[in-house]
Amino acid sequence: MKKNFLIMFYIISSTLLIAGCQTDFEGKRLSTTNMETKQVPTPESEVEAERPSKQEPEAKEESAQKPSEQKLSGYAAEEIEYARVWLQLGANQAIDELNVNHIQKGALVNPELPHGARYPESVVQLSGSRLVDGSVTYHSNGNGTVTLYQVPLRWDAPSDTGTDVLEQETKKIIRQPKVVTIAIGQDDEVKRLIGLLNPSSTH
Repeated sequence: MKKNFLIMFYIISSTLLIAGCQTDFEGKRLSTTNMETKQVPTPESEVEAERPSKQEPEAKEESAQKPSEQKLSGYAAEEIEYARVWLQLGANQAIDELNVNHIQKGALVNPELPHGARYPESVVQLSGSRLVDGSVTYHSNGNGTVTLYQVPLRWDAPSDTGTDVLEQETKKIIRQPKVVTIAIGQDDEVKRLIGLLNPSSTH
């Protein structure tokens, strides 16, 4: 009887001990599962260092005038025009005088021919002091170009060539003008030709 009691005691004690260990193990596992995991702080993205701003060099103020215009600033625009036109289109550069003749719109191309062609616009006729120097007859377009009319400085006499022939020649000149771009030219040459302008002929 006593022996059976001891056996029952040991069995009950062992059962309780095993149950207690299992409970403890489950508790620890639950505790481990519920533990808050520590979050590793994400490193902040590296801020790209600001590049030093490139300071644009201050733009130099450009002169409103071109270098050649600065050198010729003491002369009238019309004088510069006459010199540049002759420098490019004049037949003889070795002139001793540059004459300027202003011809109004509607004037006869050949004053000796009342029925000949007339200028459709005002023109300027440049010439030297000699017939060999030739002439340049043009209308300034105000944009660096001129309308060139191939008018001779001296016409043949109607009695020699014939009035009809000369009249047709004047009409041909008016029908076939040529637009020419005038170059700036060398400043020294422009100044030289301005110095040769005949003051009495420029007005």
